[in-house]
Amino acid sequence: MQTAERDPAVGCGSDSWPRRVTLSIAIAIGLVVIASFCFAGGAILQHMAISADQTAGAKQEMSLRQILGLLRKPRWVLGLALVGFGAALHLIALTQAPVTVIQPVGILAVPWSVLVASKIYGYRTTPAVWLAVGATVVGIVGFTMLSTRYSDDHRATIDFGHMIIAIAVCYGIGFALVGLSRVIPEVFRSFALAAGGAVLYGLASALMKSMFVFLGRGEHFLSPGVVVSFVGIIATYVIGGWMIQQGYALGHPEIVVGALTTIDPLVAVIYGLFVLNEGVGITPLVVVGMTVAGALATAGVAGLSRYHPEARQRAEASGPA
Repeated sequence: MQTAERDPAVGCGSDSWPRRVTLSIAIAIGLVVIASFCFAGGAILQHMAISADQTAGAKQEMSLRQILGLLRKPRWVLGLALVGFGAALHLIALTQAPVTVIQPVGILAVPWSVLVASKIYGYRTTPAVWLAVGATVVGIVGFTMLSTRYSDDHRATIDFGHMIIAIAVCYGIGFALVGLSRVIPEVFRSFALAAGGAVLYGLASALMKSMFVFLGRGEHFLSPGVVVSFVGIIATYVIGGWMIQQGYALGHPEIVVGALTTIDPLVAVIYGLFVLNEGVGITPLVVVGMTVAGALATAGVAGLSRYHPEARQRAEASGPA
């Protein structure tokens, strides 16, 4: 009896994401998982170095001189090295898989940072904190499933004008969040600053991918697209890094890590879908689903800001609102 050859497309559409999980994508995801450990550990080390200069209950933004002074602190430099190593792994992963697949995996840094920080600082992780972490993870996973279903970086294209508009929008949002941090309740200030930095970090990841696209289609290193991408990457990391350090100064590492690993991929994925044209056949219903999932993830980080044990202690110390 002759056995019919199994059609690999049976039971799964020709564009279904499981069929596109190649070895290179699997390796890329593994690299990002390792990078998530590096980001969590680096964040905690940098926060410890910054908080060592602050007295209890005296959370305040740092001056430029104080930020530059961090370069003389071995613990902060070690944290920076860990973050840098994680970023290098992340960059390698971006060369192996679509930005819409790679970016959201970094959400693993959130539970890592919560677990490690709870041991270091000796506080009990409450159910409300884990609920916030769960909402963040579920939101990002949902967002990833939708974005990955329509991602295809093999046909990535880019329009220089659209890239400039995206850069302007991201910077506008980032600085707006910095301004918002001046007027919102203290418990959310760290989140607002970290969110501003995360928007710029997400833009930096997207610009890296843009640079690869420009070079891949034969443009030279001094072409406008490559130059703007390179300069943009440097500028976004410097300015975004300033925002992130202020977030550490005003809050706890889990909040900053949560903002980074949630908002960073949201920005990068949206950029990839609509500027790099990695979204193929995306429908309004999918956009709605991605919006809901992204909102859930962001709300989870906001909840982490609100219910973090340290934030609750400061709120109780300052008396009823």
